[in-house]
Amino acid sequence: MVITEFSSVGLILTIVSLYSLIITALEIINFINHLQSARNIVMKDKNEKMNIAAIIPAGGTGDRFGGNIPKQFVNLDGIPVIIRTLLVFEITPDITSIVVSVLPQYKNKLEAYIRDYNLSKVTDLVDGGKERHFSVMNAMNTKAVLNSDIVLIHDAVRPFASPLLVQEIIEATKIFGAAIPGLTPKETIKVVNEENFIQGTIARDSLVSVQTPQGFKTEIIYQAYKSLENNAPSITDDATLVENLGYNVHVIPGEEFNIKITSKPDFWLSEVLAKVRYY
Repeated sequence: MVITEFSSVGLILTIVSLYSLIITALEIINFINHLQSARNIVMKDKNEKMNIAAIIPAGGTGDRFGGNIPKQFVNLDGIPVIIRTLLVFEITPDITSIVVSVLPQYKNKLEAYIRDYNLSKVTDLVDGGKERHFSVMNAMNTKAVLNSDIVLIHDAVRPFASPLLVQEIIEATKIFGAAIPGLTPKETIKVVNEENFIQGTIARDSLVSVQTPQGFKTEIIYQAYKSLENNAPSITDDATLVENLGYNVHVIPGEEFNIKITSKPDFWLSEVLAKVRYY
């Protein structure tokens, strides 16, 4: 009886040990599979790195600004405005190429600046058009943009957008297909008629003052500009074209200092900002 009981206990212990070994082996195999899956994900992300192009339309003549040269070529604390703008995209890791639309008579000057500041991501300089949308369309037809997954379009005279904002637009564009930065207006907004009498007041919480860079999946923005043909009205906001095609455009918070240099007071403020910003 005692021998039989010991035999039963030994058999049970043997079965338990074998079961434990099997479970341990399965856990090891499962762990190895997880490691392999993780490795595959990492390799997939590495192999599927997106091509992200930035278009900088810098073909404006700066009529409203005055002066002898376009405002994008004016020095701001010793550095041309256009170079300050390009540097933001140069130091943003996910940007793979930069295409600039520029007036033909300023192309040589810009090429010299690009060499002097070692801007390695600038792949193309194309002719700027008479209107902003023509400048963008010329840039859209470059190989760098046509081969990209995402396109960011940014005003040449917004030199204080941060690399963080650029990166946030990229991430939002990956998710939503189209994304732009915007700020809620601080002033009260009134609607007036042709005689300048107030017709109503618009709630500020439903409004945003739009900035750039504006990000789009390449096929979306290419389709939007393709729909313009040559008969387009003056376009100041790329997102409008995308909206007109029925796409949703996501808005993320913009930046207070991401100002557009349009007037002399804008430039005076920019001179102060240029002395305190680190890029």
